[in-house]
Amino acid sequence: CEVTGSTEGIIIVKEASPESSQTFGFTGTGSLGSFSLTDDGSTSNYTSFNPTNGSYTVEETVPSGWDLISISCTDPSGGTTTDMENGEAVIDFDNNEAIVCIFTNEEQPTTGSITIVKVANPEGEQEFDFVPSFDDEFVLTDDGESDDYLMTFEGVSTGEHTVTETIPNEDWSLTDISCD
Repeated sequence: CEVTGSTEGIIIVKEASPESSQTFGFTGTGSLGSFSLTDDGSTSNYTSFNPTNGSYTVEETVPSGWDLISISCTDPSGGTTTDMENGEAVIDFDNNEAIVCIFTNEEQPTTGSITIVKVANPEGEQEFDFVPSFDDEFVLTDDGESDDYLMTFEGVSTGEHTVTETIPNEDWSLTDISCD
C-alpha cells in the first residue's frame, strides 16, 4: 500500500494469503479502539484513523488456522516499531505524518503428505504390516533387492497422527524410529 499526496493519519492494512473471507480482529489503544479487517479481494482491506499526536498500539488477534507472518510499517519519523511475538505495532504518530502498517497473514495448510520408510536388516523376503491413524492398513514388503521400502500418503489432514508397525515374528525386533 502506498500513501501519496497530503494524506495524513494512521492506515492499517490487512493482507491475507490466499485472499479469504476470514475476518481478522484488531485492538487499538486510545481512539483507535477495536476493529476488524478482511482481505477477500472485493472489499476494502484497510482502515484509517486521524488521531492526535501520541503513541498508539495496534494488536492483531490471529484466528485459528492462520499465521501472522509479517508486520511492516512506514513511518517518516522512524518512531514506529513492530513486535511479531505479540502481533503488534507500536505507532509513534506526529501531526502531518502518514503511517501505514501492513499486517500479513498466511493460511496454514490443511493437508500434507506423510511418507513411511522401512529399512530392513538383513534383507530378505518379509512383509511388514503398518496401521496409520489417517488411512487403511498397508504392507511394505522386503523384496531382498532394495534397502528401503516406502509408502507415501498425500492429502493427509494437518495435525498429530500415529503409525503402528506390527513386528512380523520373533526373529525381528524394532531397533529405531525417527521422524522428520
